[in-house]
Amino acid sequence: MRAVLASGRAGRRVSGLRNVAIPVMEELRRATEETIHLTYRFERSIVLIERLDGIKPVAYFLAYGAVYDIHATSAGKSILSRFAADELEDYLTGPLGASTAHTITDAARLREDLREARERGYAVTLGGNVADVHAVGAAICDRTGTPVAAVSISAPADRLNESLIAEYGPLAADAARRISMGVSGAG
Repeated sequence: MRAVLASGRAGRRVSGLRNVAIPVMEELRRATEETIHLTYRFERSIVLIERLDGIKPVAYFLAYGAVYDIHATSAGKSILSRFAADELEDYLTGPLGASTAHTITDAARLREDLREARERGYAVTLGGNVADVHAVGAAICDRTGTPVAAVSISAPADRLNESLIAEYGPLAADAARRISMGVSGAG
C-alpha cells in the first residue's frame, strides 16, 4: 500500500510518464499482440501503473497498483541493470525473496543476469514473477539517466519462446528509449 500511495504522491511525474508512455505502449501492443506493462520504481519494488492488454489469450493479469519485488520481474531487472555499482551492491546485500521457484535469489547469479541485461538493453524473466509467464522489459530513465520506470511485454511461457524473446526484447528497449526521451523532454 505504501508503494501505491507513493506513486500517487508522485502524481504529476507519474501522470506525465503515463501520458508519454501510452502511445508508445500501444504501438508495442499492436506489434506484438501481447500485454504491455508500465511499472514505476518504489524502493525495492516496482508498482504497476498502466497495462494494455494484448489480443492473444492469457491466463493471468497483473492488477493495477500491484507491487512486486524488483528482482523478480523483467521490468525490475531492467531497472536494476541501470543502477550505479554501489546502489546495485546495496540492493544485492538486502533480502532477495522468491516469488516463484524460478526467481533468481542468488546475488552472484542475479549480478550476471543484470550484466547480460545491461549489454542487451533489456532484461528477461522466465517465470520469475509468475511461474508460467515469461517477459522482457527495458528501463525508462529520467534526464539524468536514473532508471525510474520500465516497460515490459509479457506472455504465457509456452508462447514467449527464445525466438520471440530475441524479437521482442529490442522492441521493448526501443520503446523504453522513446519514452525516456519523451519524459526527459517533458520537463
